[in-house]
Amino acid sequence: MILIVTGLPRTGTSMMMQMLKAAGMPINYDDKDFHDIDNPRGYLELDSIKDIIKHHDAMLKEMDGKATKIISQWMLAFLSVPLEGYHVKVICMQRDLREVLRSQAILIERRWGFYAKLWVDGAMADAQKTIMTGYRVHMHHIGKMLQWRGIDQLRVDYSGCLEKPYKVCEDVLRFSDIPSANLGAMVNAIDQSLYRVK
Repeated sequence: MILIVTGLPRTGTSMMMQMLKAAGMPINYDDKDFHDIDNPRGYLELDSIKDIIKHHDAMLKEMDGKATKIISQWMLAFLSVPLEGYHVKVICMQRDLREVLRSQAILIERRWGFYAKLWVDGAMADAQKTIMTGYRVHMHHIGKMLQWRGIDQLRVDYSGCLEKPYKVCEDVLRFSDIPSANLGAMVNAIDQSLYRVK
């Protein structure tokens, strides 16, 4: 089985990868993966996923039996390659888009100095609405593509991981075919202190 974790940036995709790793699921990510103040436990990303169309044969073999994080902007590329012979499942992370925008704005300002918080400070309310509408359309398109390709998907809400961790982890373990004995380790991987943007 190829297990994919996807979602918009800042929706908890890295947290879900940490949860799966703690539960015993092999994960596929770069050795050079880094951590910073915005993601102190690491991003657990595979930079080469950008080349999935060109190198899909080798990459799919490497992904088989593991969990791989693919940010939503690269999911359409992944869904465009031949997947015959592989059992693919997708965990789609969701989060209140107002929180997503605030978190993205803080990250952008910290990294590049651009005052992105204007998006969420009210000065650019129209731009905020436009961005959120674009995000909704983007994720709806991915959901439709998953349905069209007959790929099982589990939608996981970021706040649900924090408010009902046992329930969410049980659902993810069942969906991912991971032994339920690993439930405790998976729940413990959820760091409540990292919920800093609300």
